[in-house]
Amino acid sequence: MLSSGVSVRLGNGIEVETPDGILVMDPGRAAPGSVVTHAHLDHLTPGAHMTPATLDLLRIRKPGADGLALGYGVEGRSGGVPFRLHDAGHVFGSAMVEAAGVLYTGDFNPHDGLTCGRARPVKCDVLVTESTYGDPRFDLPPKPLVLESVERWMLRKLLKGPVALGAYQLGRAQELIALANRSGIVPVVSGDIGGLSAVYNAHGHDLAFAVMGSPKAQDLESGNALYVVPRAYLKKGHDFARKVRAGGGAAAYLSGWCHVYQYFEAYDIEAQFSLSDHAGFRDLLAFAEACAPRQVLTTHGAAKALARELRKRGIRAEPLE
Repeated sequence: MLSSGVSVRLGNGIEVETPDGILVMDPGRAAPGSVVTHAHLDHLTPGAHMTPATLDLLRIRKPGADGLALGYGVEGRSGGVPFRLHDAGHVFGSAMVEAAGVLYTGDFNPHDGLTCGRARPVKCDVLVTESTYGDPRFDLPPKPLVLESVERWMLRKLLKGPVALGAYQLGRAQELIALANRSGIVPVVSGDIGGLSAVYNAHGHDLAFAVMGSPKAQDLESGNALYVVPRAYLKKGHDFARKVRAGGGAAAYLSGWCHVYQYFEAYDIEAQFSLSDHAGFRDLLAFAEACAPRQVLTTHGAAKALARELRKRGIRAEPLE
């Protein structure tokens, strides 16, 4: 129990209990009036409060599901507990949750993206932070620098044949579409990426793309096309990977995990880039320091490693277990 009369625990997600009630964030199962931070499937539970963009992405990813829309900075109330959402910079529509002196980051990124904002520190008593890249090995390069490297490689390879970029369907895929558009290129995308990207456009983005099988895509494929596809399309032996290779093309896989791990044996690629929509190790430390909390609770990933590193810097920290 914290001195403010507020406690934080792992239960059906991250639970903040106050004298007024219990706020449930990123629940593993539906909880009336809870809060969902973003539209990645490992966080996306129907029936919760979420940003308008996340709600529309929910309706695409889980047809028939619904939730309650709440914009950034607007006070909501769930389980009797008032809360506010702040941009998390993870993917478009992602949010951090501030309630009763607690800030829960969800998945976050402090670097600007092409299709999303960035997380900014919020002063709090208790910071509950994700630890996906809490291992010191994952001192990731800033996203803008990685995007520049991808752009140079992509343009060079397109002079010789088709190019395929493999990434997660929501977040990194839209960043890559925007990157291609910045270079004057309209990429060909898989159907699922196209459906999610259409939600981005419905909320004010202007992503130009063509969905595989459409007349526009067939026209683009008559030349050296750029493809943005799920990583599974690039696995060795996949029909799509064979098609790109047969056309004299090149492929790359993009993920923060590429900073440490090699994927050349599993995927038919000739390049990989450390493009992530999460905070890297050094970012996690800097963000925690900037929020100036009395206590940090680490969760979702290398929680013990991150807590240990924070304690070395004089910050009271422990994994949320």
